[in-house]
This record gives sequence, structure tokens and C-alpha cells, in this order.
Amino acid sequence: MRVRFQRNGRDGEWAFIDTERGTITICDFQEMGCKRYERDFPGELWRGYPTYAVKTFFDHLKKKYLSLDLFPIDNHRIGQTSKSVAGGGDPYEADEPLRNIFRNHGWPTDDYQKDECIKKVRELYEQQKEADRKESQARMASWSYPVESEQIARNFGIVS
Repeated sequence: MRVRFQRNGRDGEWAFIDTERGTITICDFQEMGCKRYERDFPGELWRGYPTYAVKTFFDHLKKKYLSLDLFPIDNHRIGQTSKSVAGGGDPYEADEPLRNIFRNHGWPTDDYQKDECIKKVRELYEQQKEADRKESQARMASWSYPVESEQIARNFGIVS
């Protein structure tokens, strides 16, 4: 069985689940090194990628969810905290508001209030997206230098 999931990149990643062997192989076919797999595994490129025992793979995912390194955004999407993406360091602190939303809604207990939590997570994402947009606009405004059309014409030798 194969499942496609979107993360970073144009086409996302694929999970190949081998039910006979009880393994999962995660593949990113956009990866630069995949050409060598083509040579070693003609017609079965996925066999060149790391393979995990199903139990090990899902135990790892469970640990990531419980620690909120991975978290649900909605019923179809999963988010990653900065710590997961950056591999550690202090970006963890930047994700504390997100973690607090989950904890305040009962994560990871039986009292977890999923609908209310996801609503707050979306609100936080929208606020962050708007702040990022404003920051980007301010940065772009600082890069642009107003130039009169006459100056442009002079630069191109159209007017002396």
C-alpha cells in the first residue's frame, strides 16, 4: 500500500507500507540523491529509502505528538513545531503559545477539547500569517527606492 502526504516540497512524500514484512518506507522522490536509487532499484525506486518497522515508526510518531513536536491543525493536516524543523535549539520557545493552546484544552488527556483547540490553533496561525505578511511588506518597502521616470529614462540613455 502507498500513501502520499504533503510536507515541504512540490510533490510531498510517499509512505510505502509493506504489510507482509511489517515495514514503512518514507520517500521523497524530489530528493537530489534519488537518481542513484534508480540505478540500484530499477522500477522500484522506493526500495532505496530508509525503511522502519511499523511499530517503531508509529511509536516515534506518538512520542512526537505527545511532546507537541507534531500537532493536528485540522482533521487532514499536521503541523511541525520549530524545534522539529530546526532540529532543536531555542526555536522551541517561539512555539510555546501553540503548546499552551493544546495544554489549555486538555492535551494529551481524555479531556482534550479538540474542536475548541483546533479553532484556537487556526486563530493563532492566522495572526502569525498576518504578522508575517506585514513584516514582509515592511521589508520590501525598505528595499524599494522611489526613482522618477525621468531618472530611469536617463539611466537607459533615452533622455540626456
